[in-house]
Amino acid sequence: MLASVYCESRKRPVLTLKLPKQTELVHPDHHFLFKHDLEEFYANKPIDFNTRFYKNRFATILSEVSRLQKKLQRNPSQIKILDIGCAQGNFSITLAEMGFSVVALDLRFHFLSYSRMKHEKGDLRWVNASLENLPFLSGTFDIVLATEVIEHVAYPERLLDGLKDQGSDRPRSPRLLLARAVKRARGSLLWERLWPALASLSVAVGLFLALSWAGLWIVLPPLARAFALVSLLLVMALAAIPLLRLRVPKVVSSP
Repeated sequence: MLASVYCESRKRPVLTLKLPKQTELVHPDHHFLFKHDLEEFYANKPIDFNTRFYKNRFATILSEVSRLQKKLQRNPSQIKILDIGCAQGNFSITLAEMGFSVVALDLRFHFLSYSRMKHEKGDLRWVNASLENLPFLSGTFDIVLATEVIEHVAYPERLLDGLKDQGSDRPRSPRLLLARAVKRARGSLLWERLWPALASLSVAVGLFLALSWAGLWIVLPPLARAFALVSLLLVMALAAIPLLRLRVPKVVSSP
């Protein structure tokens, strides 16, 4: 049964779903997904990061599917969607209830059984399989979802190569898209390593400039001045050590 939930980023209602009864949870995977649902999807905490992030991402995916539907110029019932790594099935169930023909795929069987508990209506089927060996013919699906999946596989480029023939709205060069994503990720990781080192060095240099501007070196006796300068130089040298040890994140390609 569908209900409305407000999404701040989109300024429009977003769909939410039935929550299983705790008495139905018979496997650790069920409890794991139930906890995530409570924290991410069903929590009424507008200032909670996990809740806002998940609901905003949920709204973005639904918006993107709607865009692709318009591009395909077909009714939802004529569009086949594959949801890889469906987990608790929130995307699969919602899209099925919106009228799409959906296949929810996951490697973990009890993830699928949890999703079944939440399903009430719509054309939805569940497949227990690995994304590295998809049991479908090329071009079976019009749209393929793989949300928060790529970071869980050892060789993402293999995943993209396997998906490029499944969806009709597929990217022309999955490896190029991956290379761009990896480049952005390397830049983010480099900045995360760089800014603490730069901050420490900036504080040391700033302290030297502040003392110089205050005229401390003029009023200090020669011995004290020398001691203070050596101390500050030592502090700046220590602050510069992390910069000398800094390494650009490497890319490990698949064999």
